[in-house]
Amino acid sequence: MHHRRTHLNVEEARRRFRYDADTGRLTWANGRNEGREAGWVFNGYRLVRLKGQTWRAHVVIMAMLQGSVHPGQIDHINRDGTDNRLANIRCVSAQENALNRSSTKKLPGAYRGARTKRWHSCIRRGGRQVYLGMFPTAEAAAEAYARASAEM
Repeated sequence: MHHRRTHLNVEEARRRFRYDADTGRLTWANGRNEGREAGWVFNGYRLVRLKGQTWRAHVVIMAMLQGSVHPGQIDHINRDGTDNRLANIRCVSAQENALNRSSTKKLPGAYRGARTKRWHSCIRRGGRQVYLGMFPTAEAAAEAYARASAEM
């Protein structure tokens, strides 16, 4: 799932799944699992299989609603990748999605990655964001930020 895929068969997804916008549940539409929640949770996201390919459930849901795979990113507003309620997911650019990440006010420059659960640090220089690295603790990430800030 590292490369961007756009070949989701939306009609097949609509035949195989039902989506409840209020609960965020994607369930099987027919067969022996009819009514059961589709897929499994891995690395903080619900995944489903469709025609031999694994997809994040929120990508399938948005494609079912919009008729095609969204070219940007799909953001979980509350940062819970398993909460696929329509009120919690939105189509955004990569830049908008980066704004909705966990950070700590006590340790500037440190934020926790949603997927990796490790601490990262970045700083803005000349209007561009510069990634400082991944760190085992928030303190180490904040320290890297403080060093980079002092060099400016």
